[in-house]
Amino acid sequence: MLECLSLIKGNGSFVTCHSAPFVFPGLSIQGLGEIAYPINALQANALIQEARKAPYGKGSQTIFDDTVRSAWEIDAENLHFNGPEWGEFLQKALANIRPELGIDHHEVEAHLYKMLIYEKGDFFHSHRDTEKEKGMFGTLIIGLPSTHCGGELLVRFDGEEKSIHFAEAANNHKISYVAFYADCEHEIKPLTEGYRVCLVYNLVQEITEEKIRLELLGEHVSRLSTILKEGKASHRFSPGIILLGHQYTPKNLSREYLKLNDRTKAEAFIRAADSAGYFANMYYNVIADWLIGYNDDACFDKLGYQLLQRYFQKINGESSLLSFGQDHLQERVNNRPQSPANWSTSVPEVPRNARLWKILAAFLQSPVEQVFDFRRNQQERNELESAILNVEIDLLTETIKKGSPYTCASSKHRRLMKNK
Repeated sequence: MLECLSLIKGNGSFVTCHSAPFVFPGLSIQGLGEIAYPINALQANALIQEARKAPYGKGSQTIFDDTVRSAWEIDAENLHFNGPEWGEFLQKALANIRPELGIDHHEVEAHLYKMLIYEKGDFFHSHRDTEKEKGMFGTLIIGLPSTHCGGELLVRFDGEEKSIHFAEAANNHKISYVAFYADCEHEIKPLTEGYRVCLVYNLVQEITEEKIRLELLGEHVSRLSTILKEGKASHRFSPGIILLGHQYTPKNLSREYLKLNDRTKAEAFIRAADSAGYFANMYYNVIADWLIGYNDDACFDKLGYQLLQRYFQKINGESSLLSFGQDHLQERVNNRPQSPANWSTSVPEVPRNARLWKILAAFLQSPVEQVFDFRRNQQERNELESAILNVEIDLLTETIKKGSPYTCASSKHRRLMKNK
């Protein structure tokens, strides 16, 4: 089993999305001039007058078919940017998406491809992007502020699906952007109201010997599942622990924060365990620390009984810690924790920090979002952390020291999961 896991080499996630405060692009359209924001119905209709119906590719053919794709497009050669901060915004966006796509050590550029305009009823059925230029490995979509509903982007790869909503950020005068590998199947759901306007960039790697690609996990999942099923039949496997390659704190030990190979190995193993009828999950505990590190009961004397009680409901002094750890893990297997159907929580009513709670409101009230990234200067990050610490709320904060400025990541606490 460990040999099979060692063969898995990851490239991060197949899709990543972010939102950012509005940056003025200074975008001019040939024949129309510079546009203002948020883009209203009058401007959207003016853009459509300068655009053409968007086709789709099928092999070497370019096909126009409103039953497959309904949208409008303007070519890159007719788009001109005069905003001095737009180039900086693009570089920051690339800095954010590179580690999450697992391409930290690659030089990547974003080449403008088209502007797309969707009006009510427009959509694009499931498809994959074709390679539009040499070195292209992915697509970057930037949503411009424009009031609309619907038009969700669904991205699928290797049996997994992610749903990205542009509407919330666009309706709140923010810029959202999503990047994914070109071999991902994706679709745009029908727009139900308003206009959705976005810029599409080709993600291109500079000349290198190592080609950027996304690791397929299906074969590894199948092999691991077979091994686990054989072990189950022969009673070979008891509750156990598999170490990750990178080090993590309890706060960031989650599938979303795993690094490079760890992410794909954990994803493959958890999927294989589920297929084989096992339970596997991310788990951090002093039991694991002792089993893999100290191997010494004396380390618990230093922790004290109160801390031990936080981790164990009861400790039988006559039994060994190793036996207790095995029983504890078996109990967790027999009583699998269930994620809540609804992660939403109330927004604290604290006048002093009303501005910060307003920023967090949509995240707190979301039934599905679990992590909120707040990328600001140190003073603003400190203000947010202080606001969270001074109220009773199921949030944990951690500073992610990547990029500039750093990010204060707020994650909904597991206690909320247990309560619900």
